Amino acid sequence: MGRNSVLVFLKSLVMVQIFFVTLLAGVSLDINNFIWQNHSLVTRIPSAIQGIQINLKEDQAAALVRNVNVMLAGPESWPWTDQSYFSKKLPRDMMASTIQVLANADWDDAAPEEPDALPGTFDLPAIVQEDEPNPLSTQDILRLRDYKVALYCTHSAETYTPDSGKARLDGKRGLITKVAEQVATSLRQQGVNAVFYDEIHDFPEYDKSYTNSRATVKRIISEQEQLAALFDVHRDNIPGMEKAETVKIDGKLSARILIVVGTDERKPHPNWEKNLEFANCIAECGEQMYPGLIKGVRTKAGTYNQEYHPRALLIEIGSDLNTFAQAQYAAQLFSDILIRVLAEEEVNE
Repeated sequence: MGRNSVLVFLKSLVMVQIFFVTLLAGVSLDINNFIWQNHSLVTRIPSAIQGIQINLKEDQAAALVRNVNVMLAGPESWPWTDQSYFSKKLPRDMMASTIQVLANADWDDAAPEEPDALPGTFDLPAIVQEDEPNPLSTQDILRLRDYKVALYCTHSAETYTPDSGKARLDGKRGLITKVAEQVATSLRQQGVNAVFYDEIHDFPEYDKSYTNSRATVKRIISEQEQLAALFDVHRDNIPGMEKAETVKIDGKLSARILIVVGTDERKPHPNWEKNLEFANCIAECGEQMYPGLIKGVRTKAGTYNQEYHPRALLIEIGSDLNTFAQAQYAAQLFSDILIRVLAEEEVNE
């Protein structure tokens, strides 16, 4: 092993000496001078060029130097004048210079087609609107003028706590009477002969409220021929409720409405099923016109003076926790529903 190592070392010294001799020879030898002095063809080039005349136009010269010096080629050839140079071409060329796959790719620099719509916009499918009730015909409006609607309040003192500070104004007309009057006013504005009877029925003896209002109901029926509907207007009072029930309709908050129908559980009441049918018609139409406005139809034992007319109902517009404005809005919407029901159904005389 020792002898082999010595031989390898001697060979290495010889190779190093040869390398340095070659390097010194290359540095000291002037090859260019040798060629120009000894090559006969090269020595004849200057004399040959003197007889050649080269005529180049400006655009031809620019074409020759375009690939050598971009600054001399003119502004129209400067790549950075293209709006996409810094965003697309420069990054692409830099990556292609180091990644062989990208260098061989077939890039398409053609301008993209203009989009059909502005950025961030797109076509939506057509929205299918639910069928809305047809507008009232002239014949319907003329026919409604012959009908009468009457309203009264058995509990005249009922009111709305946010506005009145308490739930009842004993001995006075609470805001519920204003709400009932709003229903009558809205009906009259749409061509129906509506009247509100504003007698106080719940004072001085609250327990005799329905006895007192029964006399009013009998008087209404005797005075109003062709009475289309009779409504006893209340506001609800739900024990334990801390927040009023509302529904947003056309951007406004409205109180909700409950329809109460008395049954024949306690005493004879031959009209109660007709009243129930009328109530269901109002509730169904209300859900179609103003979803969520009418909470539903509730049957209760007791007649609530509804036995005197086949279209007599008790309606509760909101509760004592609703505002007067919410109840008034509900009254306006209820009148719209009633107009629709009366126009579409035959009214029992």
